[in-house]
Parts: sequence; structure tokens; C-alpha cells
Amino acid sequence: MSDQKYKDMQEFLDSMEDYNPAIPDQIISYYLQQSGFKTTDKRVLRLVSLSAHKFLAEICKESHGFCARRTAKQQGKEPRYVLATEDLYHSLKDYGINIQKPEYYSDSLANELVQTRSSSSSMMSNMPPSSTPQNGSNPSNE
Repeated sequence: MSDQKYKDMQEFLDSMEDYNPAIPDQIISYYLQQSGFKTTDKRVLRLVSLSAHKFLAEICKESHGFCARRTAKQQGKEPRYVLATEDLYHSLKDYGINIQKPEYYSDSLANELVQTRSSSSSMMSNMPPSSTPQNGSNPSNE
């Protein structure tokens, strides 16, 4: 590395000492340790924080662009921008990140619980009377 490039790199790393990151050092340190990278150098932590912040800012900007194009197609008065999962999906897809909707929603989970309870109560009603305990007593103890 030439002397000028080394000097520029050193100045940049030194400027990281004064940088106030959007993502705190503790969070960056935690996730770096989870991936097997340990460092106590604040400059490195803040450099990773700066990179992550830039990445998130680009995703947000692209998602806003997808949202603006989507709402421009809708008829109405003044456009109201609301970030939808499909906007985020399209912008993350450009980076090779695939997101999907969850397998279930709260309504379908509630319906599943109701069906489970009704099927278990119908199973209890189909059991012969001698096998169902009465008044908390166990028929095998009698």
C-alpha cells in the first residue's frame, strides 16, 4: 500500500473515534461475537456500524421508491406512502435476501385452536362411559 493510501486509511480510522454511530457499539459487538469475530477496537466496531447503517439506508430508499411507484398507480387525492411488505420484498430481493410471509396468521391460528378444541370434545363424547372418569375419580383405583 502506498504511503498516501496508508495515510488516508489511518485518517479515516481515526475519524471513527469521533463518529457517533446510529447502531450502538454494544449491539455491533454482540452480533460480531455471535458470528465469531471478536474485537475491542472501537474504530472497527464503528466502521461495521457505518456499513450496516448505509446498507439499511439503501434498503429504505429503494423500498420508498417501490412504494412511490405502487401508490402512483392508485387513483386518489394526495398519495399516502405506507411501507408494505411487498415493497421491502422487492428491495431486499435485489440484494439476494428472500423474505416470505409467515406460515400462519393470528386469525388462522385462532381457527385452528377452535377446531382442535371441538374435535377433542367430540372425541371425549364418543368414549364409552366406563372409560371416562366421573367426579375426578380414577376407575382403575376402584
